Amino acid sequence: MELARPLLELTERQRIIELPSLLEQLVRETKQDVVVLDDTEILFNPMLQQDPLRLLIGLSRNQTLVVSWLGVLAR
Repeated sequence: MELARPLLELTERQRIIELPSLLEQLVRETKQDVVVLDDTEILFNPMLQQDPLRLLIGLSRNQTLVVSWLGVLAR
């Protein structure tokens, strides 16, 4: 929800561009060593043209992330 709110004010193209920095800002603003992210489905929305795993790995360089994922790992 915290990520969706600011995205609502943007155009579709702006959402694609701004999502990574908005997510980074939200995580950084927690000022916690460990950040828990839940309801991450928005990161997987095809319209946002993101690589969710790459985004999360990049964020985890500075803070420990615990992320819920409702997906399935195919082997």
